[in-house]
Amino acid sequence: MVEKKSYIETLIQKVVADKNRMVGLILSALSVICTLVYLTTASVGGIHLIFMFAMLISAGVNAVYMIDTEGKNKYATDMMVIGFAAMVLGLILKVVKVGLAFSVIYLIGYLVYALAFLLLGIYCTKNTSKPKFIKILLVLCAIWSIYEFISLQSGFIVGITWKLFRISEMFLAISYIFFLNLITKEETPFAEKVGNYKVQVPSCKICVCILLIIAILAGGVGFIIDMNKSTTTKIVTENDSTVTEKKDTVTKKSTVTSTVIPAETAPKEIEEIKIGDSVETDELTFTLEKVELSRRVQPDAPPSYYTYYQAEKDHTYIFVKASITNKGKYNLECDEIYSVEADFDGGYKYNGFNIADDYDGDFTYANITSVEPLATLGVHCLVDCPQIVEEEGKPLFITITLNNGSKYKYIIK
Repeated sequence: MVEKKSYIETLIQKVVADKNRMVGLILSALSVICTLVYLTTASVGGIHLIFMFAMLISAGVNAVYMIDTEGKNKYATDMMVIGFAAMVLGLILKVVKVGLAFSVIYLIGYLVYALAFLLLGIYCTKNTSKPKFIKILLVLCAIWSIYEFISLQSGFIVGITWKLFRISEMFLAISYIFFLNLITKEETPFAEKVGNYKVQVPSCKICVCILLIIAILAGGVGFIIDMNKSTTTKIVTENDSTVTEKKDTVTKKSTVTSTVIPAETAPKEIEEIKIGDSVETDELTFTLEKVELSRRVQPDAPPSYYTYYQAEKDHTYIFVKASITNKGKYNLECDEIYSVEADFDGGYKYNGFNIADDYDGDFTYANITSVEPLATLGVHCLVDCPQIVEEEGKPLFITITLNNGSKYKYIIK
């Protein structure tokens, strides 16, 4: 008597028997899990949130298609097309976002992602693109995500961090390589199994041209915005009682001190800034809260699991604590708001990297965090220096350069 197997057992056997299905299913499931964990542990919103949901949909429908071993689910194929559309839409929004922020590296990276999924969708609906070229693009996408994951500035991290985002991207890109391997081996072309709406999809050349035009326009607008940023600044000191404006030689009395210096008459020497001072530009208000040397930097009120930065042996950090208020109408990328350079003993220079406050009191990465319009957020900088900088009594100062080019000096010793 032949033992009758359950549907689940039969399904598992068929998936395991096909390596493309098995690996594709595992990678898609891992992408879904990583994305869900990231969404529940990180503070995301706006276009980035839309992109995360597009990734979730795209990975989910890929997993469903891998499970549909006998092609009985008539909706599995159409769901894949919906997944392509969601992913392409999310990627186009991402390209526009990073383009307007004038982040060239991220613009190119997400443009490659968008091109890969756009050609993948066209291939699956019209069977006109070349699968090998699409696979190369997907491999490049995965490599870029891995590179971004490795190159992130990371301290000691307990628990799940937003790095799952990059891992999820990588899993998704590779899973679709196995999806391509699968459909190219099927007897019936994928394009013949989708709905009648496939005739409404524009040709490959038109789609690619539209995508490139969007990327060029976004990058161009971002470049113009970056070039036209105002250089007018104002320093506000809370503890003074005089206002002096170096414009038309007008002096007024007030409860704070401010200095407005037009760019064309700005002095050559870098102006000094002190703890508690605020610098205002047309876009933002920068407030210097603290500057200290420390081998370990952690949040002021850390949650149960948190990030801290521990200097390597014979090294120390210069910790620049600052808050940023966004006065504009667009998000400000935290890694582009300001930079810090330390100068020790009249010529030994060290550059810093930015970090940002997270919604739960922890630190997070500046390159994935932005300050929303009319919001205030802690955006700090860490400068890794040899420990001799702290131990010796030689001169040490930092130069803070805002995104409009204005510079300010803080003397540590």
